[in-house]
Amino acid sequence: MELSRSDKIAQYAKDNPLASEAEIKKIFGVSRQLVSQVLNGIYTKEEMAERKSKRLDVHFEAVKKALTDKKSFTKICEELNINKNKLNKIIESHEELSDIIVENEKKVEDRVEQMSIDWCNKTSLATMMKKYNIGITPASAASHISKLRDRHGIDKFPLRLDNHMSLEEKAQKYDEYVQEGKNPEEICTLLGYKNLASMRTSIAFLHKDKEKL
Repeated sequence: MELSRSDKIAQYAKDNPLASEAEIKKIFGVSRQLVSQVLNGIYTKEEMAERKSKRLDVHFEAVKKALTDKKSFTKICEELNINKNKLNKIIESHEELSDIIVENEKKVEDRVEQMSIDWCNKTSLATMMKKYNIGITPASAASHISKLRDRHGIDKFPLRLDNHMSLEEKAQKYDEYVQEGKNPEEICTLLGYKNLASMRTSIAFLHKDKEKL
């Protein structure tokens, strides 16, 4: 005797305890309501809760590793083929995962705070590029700082006045930075030049102009 549709669903659910209602609905091409009725007919409320918990546990180790590797929620969902709602449920059901998120956020806050301190102390952009790995060119690093300024405020990442100097002031500053032992790349960034060639041309012109006085 062939099993009824409801009996087939019940048997499948027993054979596949980790299958969700949505998955069973898709397999049998039936309504979610029917699947729910069948499951509630063969499982108690406690057993249903246990099934749900076990489904969330399936992804625990993978989510834990992804969060430890500081992957975004979007990336985790793509890799595990789950939606953000399910990911949130997995995290909410495991305190250890929530703790990792809190720790990651604290590290980000500490990093931003240290970057703010360095920036306010006039640490060169070239130095910050190397220290914080924020870009491969001065322009990309400056863009990163600009985004931090938009997010955390101008008090944390104030505009650098060096970029608003007159050419004469830049020439004077250039000499001071050389005396301080700063390298050309650092000086180029501090004075707001796009590259070393434009800085050298500008400074050479100003020094030559001074010799005529």
